[in-house]
Amino acid sequence: MLPTAMTAGTWPLEVLHGQPSPINLLDALNAWQLAREAHAATGLPAAAASFKHVSPAGAALAVNLPPDLARAYEADPPDLSPAAPPSPLQERRRR
Repeated sequence: MLPTAMTAGTWPLEVLHGQPSPINLLDALNAWQLAREAHAATGLPAAAASFKHVSPAGAALAVNLPPDLARAYEADPPDLSPAAPPSPLQERRRR
């Protein structure tokens, strides 16, 4: 569940490596706010958002797919058996 508000002196993000630019911090904060508002507006358990240079680049909500649509997403899965010949990219990785 997403936090409903920030407390003084805390951030809704954690910098894992390096120093983020001010634009990157704005992107992270804007994405957090959009995801929080989407969660609050819909009541769905999960929401995600993406920003690029302070412009929204994407947003998503977690929903259960109807059975026919879920089957369509799983149609014709790739053959991952060892008998399938390796792709040229797999051959290069093995070298």
